[in-house]
Amino acid sequence: MHYHRQKRGGKQVTPQILERGVSKTILLLMYSSLLTCAHAATESWPGSPSDIFSRTLIIGGDANYPPFHFINDQGVPAGFDVDLGEAIAGTIGCKVEFQLGDTVVALRNLEQGIVDVVPMFISAKRASRYDVSQPYIMSYHLIYGHEKSPPVEGIDQLGGKEIILQRGGYVEESLRETGINMLPVLTNDAAEVLILLATGKYDYGLLPENTARFVIDKYNLASLRIIGPPVLAENYGFAVRKGNTELLAKLNEGLGNLKQTGQFDLIYKRWFVTTDSITEIEHSFLKNASLIFLPIFLALLASLVFSRRLRSKVGQQADALSTEQTRRRKAEKEAQYLAYNDILTGLPNRNSFILLLEATIEDARADNRKFAVYSFKIMNLSDINQLGGYEVGTQLLKIIGADMKAQYSKSASAFLPGQFCVMMDGMRDTCDVHDQIQTLLHRFYQPKIVQGVRIDLQFRSGYALYPDDGTDAEVLIRNAELAQSVSIDLEQAYIGYSRQYEPDPRNLTLMADLRQALQEHQIRLFCQPKVDLLKHAVIGGEVLVRWHHPKFGELEPDIFIPLAEKFGLIRELTMFVIEQVVIFMDNHFRKDEQIKLSVNVSAKDFATPDFATRTIALVKDWTDHLVLEITETATTNDKQSVLKSVMALQEAGIVLSIDDFGTGYSSLSYIKQLNPVEIKIDKSFVKNLCTSPNDQVVVISTINMAHGLNIQVVAEGSEDTETVRLLADLNCDIAQGHALARPMPIEDFWKWVQRGEIIDF
Repeated sequence: MHYHRQKRGGKQVTPQILERGVSKTILLLMYSSLLTCAHAATESWPGSPSDIFSRTLIIGGDANYPPFHFINDQGVPAGFDVDLGEAIAGTIGCKVEFQLGDTVVALRNLEQGIVDVVPMFISAKRASRYDVSQPYIMSYHLIYGHEKSPPVEGIDQLGGKEIILQRGGYVEESLRETGINMLPVLTNDAAEVLILLATGKYDYGLLPENTARFVIDKYNLASLRIIGPPVLAENYGFAVRKGNTELLAKLNEGLGNLKQTGQFDLIYKRWFVTTDSITEIEHSFLKNASLIFLPIFLALLASLVFSRRLRSKVGQQADALSTEQTRRRKAEKEAQYLAYNDILTGLPNRNSFILLLEATIEDARADNRKFAVYSFKIMNLSDINQLGGYEVGTQLLKIIGADMKAQYSKSASAFLPGQFCVMMDGMRDTCDVHDQIQTLLHRFYQPKIVQGVRIDLQFRSGYALYPDDGTDAEVLIRNAELAQSVSIDLEQAYIGYSRQYEPDPRNLTLMADLRQALQEHQIRLFCQPKVDLLKHAVIGGEVLVRWHHPKFGELEPDIFIPLAEKFGLIRELTMFVIEQVVIFMDNHFRKDEQIKLSVNVSAKDFATPDFATRTIALVKDWTDHLVLEITETATTNDKQSVLKSVMALQEAGIVLSIDDFGTGYSSLSYIKQLNPVEIKIDKSFVKNLCTSPNDQVVVISTINMAHGLNIQVVAEGSEDTETVRLLADLNCDIAQGHALARPMPIEDFWKWVQRGEIIDF
């Protein structure tokens, strides 16, 4: 793939472009100088949580990437990311400034720590290079051409063609990796991509759909047209320097807060939901048309003197006006379509869906009837794109769009690539809604065949019922999407909206307080003994955490640990627990101590590149006394990173236990790869062991399999003596539960161990 950079001067760049480029360059140099001076006086982002509010957050990016982020005509940073960054800074309590210039420089500054954040499209390559936030939008790119550009069906047909791209961006990176022998023409400005294309000297231009629409509207590039299907659909979010998990947690926290309050939607609509495109085009048309008609009118007044000469000129101007009118009508038609339809699937978009809901609400209010808003999302779309390529993902979405259109006509809508909304009218109650949803899911769970490959889809969805769950279009959509988010968290196919799913107002307070609690060692360690059923002796314990909050009192882990995972604090919490366990061992253990302490570790921790290194450095001389419990489902998340961490830890002498065995995605190959010293049978199979033949079969089979692999078995949730005795009869090695001992402060646990009591059951 050969690259050449667009040259300035000569016949390749028009004087207008050159003048605009020089002006913008001077403006950018002045702005960059100011930012450099400001940055020189600013501290680097602190390493400790206590300093997280003490300085200015610096967000980098491209100065010419509208409507995401750009320098506007007044020389001020503007765009969706700018408004979003300011809003997030407000929620997390810090100042913010924007360093917008060249994309390549922005990415280099991010890696060097000169800027803290760069918003970007998150490809797999970028996700491995940076730590990235929760994606907050997904967008696709469009191939544009002029009247002489032949249509194409995909990126693979661009071989040998000159295509204009913005230098250093996601599009250039992605096309470089395709290996297609195209001829990129690189510019520093998104607007120049389409302005140069309009000259007719190049074949194609490729930009994000939102950026292209912005540029076309601003520069009245009515001669351009979309000449291919959407390509390069990708998530978009914040990127921070690798390892800066603390800042990442703050960004995710701020995003979550803005989405909960509805402020994110307002910012999104301000920049991406265009309802006045037609009006602007009409205004531009009238302005240009008046400039054409005025000389015609004046010429006609002088026609008595110059009639023969003017007849020819008027004819030429009339032809020009006719051509201009044709172009304007075409632009108006395209703008109207894009304003209310999703170009990828052909379905109505969010704007259309809101209008539909508003009309339906009026009718439903008059008729006293109910309807449902149903939102569903394809969960494995990113995997499909990565494995099969974007063309496969695009074709898949077109197939689903066609099915939606056939089944629901105008009641279906496409919000984002992979997310759809359906209005289900005439619902009497939730039973009717469930019937409709099950019918829809049954249809869409059927495997799709794309390019001869069978694709199985995974969905998560939620619904809101009018008027029970809202009487406003935006509220109904928001509540359906909230229910969909809950269905993702709970791994259920669909869930109806409930007030109980509304974010707990304590959450943000708890997260801020948790950081302080970790710094001030307010988190206390508890330990539940693990008892050898053959020796009737304590052989170890599982370390648990408790938090006595000054305002909310004693908090169970079930309350604050999910929040820590959601907002990116789980890593700090895990390392805090391991560090405190090591300190406890330093103070109480002998070198020949037989007791082992187990610590729960999340999947995200194991997948973190430096987790093993940090843990080994912390544990030092106590590697033989620490057991890390990993949930079985963790092995399904980024397996290679998990396995790499596990191998490094095991080489250092730290052993592994598979927690909640039997509840995740069971696979004997995982046991073989992870090589654990023990597996813990989940308490759901233990609590009814004495009365459930099925549970007995599961437990017996697990024990026999584990012993055959020389693995110990721990039974969690042993709540009564009868269950403990049955476990002993079934040759289970170790039991843990209230029948033997409840969780206790770790100091009390150690005193109990030192007494060396025989555990009677």
